[in-house]
Amino acid sequence: EFVLLLPNFDQQDSAASHAISLAQQIIDSISTPTRIGRNTIHCSTSIGLTIFPQHADNSSNVLRRADTALYRVKDAGRNSYQFYDESMQKEAKARWEIEAGLHRAVALNQLQIWLQPQVDAQHMITGAEVLLRWQHPQKGLVPPMDFISVAEESGQINALEEWVLTSSIKVLNEWQKQGLPSSFQRLSINISPAHFMQADFVERMLRLLKKRQPGDVQIEFEITESLLIHNFDNASKTMSTLQEHGISFAIDDFGTGYSSLRYLTQLPLD
Repeated sequence: EFVLLLPNFDQQDSAASHAISLAQQIIDSISTPTRIGRNTIHCSTSIGLTIFPQHADNSSNVLRRADTALYRVKDAGRNSYQFYDESMQKEAKARWEIEAGLHRAVALNQLQIWLQPQVDAQHMITGAEVLLRWQHPQKGLVPPMDFISVAEESGQINALEEWVLTSSIKVLNEWQKQGLPSSFQRLSINISPAHFMQADFVERMLRLLKKRQPGDVQIEFEITESLLIHNFDNASKTMSTLQEHGISFAIDDFGTGYSSLRYLTQLPLD
């Protein structure tokens, strides 16, 4: 990341106009293919812009505004520029609050697992899917769509999903002691791509799975097809290793994205 400072403009309009012109020149220049040896390299750049000074401004505020605009460009598809506006600050503040709150959520017992039954054609319960919920002291019940992406980007997803697995195993062990019906075959848990592709994922999962009581109920990991598209070989190896230790696998939301039927024959799916 780089910062360009354009000083000595008398009017905001002329400063903005010059910044836009320069931003477009940078984008055009960087997007020009570059040949390195036998390879042609294609690059892009995302640029966040802000005008300064503003009321009670300082260098940190200027950089924060530009950075907020930069990440809006990245979210919108990259290789463009955008000026900061106040709505971005509200979104960024809400995101920072979620990130800070997640650090405390596990320690303060604010997380909950909910269980969605899975049934067969005869309406018999064959398993359940584990759903994560966050009971925030001020915001109330926070759905995962509002905090999972923040957890992935801030690196907190490992702790959250390991808490989910530990809690799920505890519930499953209690159910097995009480006696589960023979139709109950699996407990499904969603695993994020950011967590699944980490180098020590298998090691950490096997350590947690040692707490599971022996029985006929399988723990099933649900992974997204987007993970498989970008990490086919590594994903396949990880899946095979965990399958040797009794974990089954399903593709979550298959048919909503790339939907390659190749995965169904070439991957160790259950």
